Amino acid sequence: MPGILPTAINAASLALIDAGIAMLDYVTSISLGLHLTQPLLDLSAPEEADLPTLVVASLPNSGKITLAQMETRLHVDRFEEMLTLGVEGCAVIKAEMEQVVKARTKTVVERMEAITGATRVIEA
Repeated sequence: MPGILPTAINAASLALIDAGIAMLDYVTSISLGLHLTQPLLDLSAPEEADLPTLVVASLPNSGKITLAQMETRLHVDRFEEMLTLGVEGCAVIKAEMEQVVKARTKTVVERMEAITGATRVIEA
């Protein structure tokens, strides 16, 4: 199932960031399919079952591809198109993940400041 792998990769990347593990870049992943001549991003289960699929994982800042998994046949021209689209999709996912990480970090910092501020008031 291609949809599980991208989800696991994205979740693992977020878990490492949440744990404070230093990373040079997010590792993001997305599934793609091809319907007739139209590439589709982030496939649903029925789409995965009926279409040629590709899973792409990349490091969006550098554009390096860390995974390209395909279990169906596809013409090389379509493969290149889908791979490029997948890398672009990974960059969009990274931007969304980064917004969530920054919002969470802001919340954690605010809570820590509230606790430390309350402690300072009690000590004084």
